[in-house]
Amino acid sequence: MLLTNRTLPKQEEIKFGWWVKIVTLLPECTYYIGPFNSIREAAAAQVGYMEDLKQEGAQEMTVWIRQCKPKMLTSFED
Repeated sequence: MLLTNRTLPKQEEIKFGWWVKIVTLLPECTYYIGPFNSIREAAAAQVGYMEDLKQEGAQEMTVWIRQCKPKMLTSFED
């Protein structure tokens, strides 16, 4: 299940760690999935998330694995 545009309340602060960032062109959206404890853990998980997005109709995906602390988990471009 994918999340919609949202920021988290302060008590649910997003942790710094390894994140999978997936950007799709159709729909124009950015997803952050994580945090993971290692780059290997993130890399192993990315395949399943990409398959889920494809099943939901997402097209033209670009994926990065990076250490960060995203402000939003999912953002749609208007």
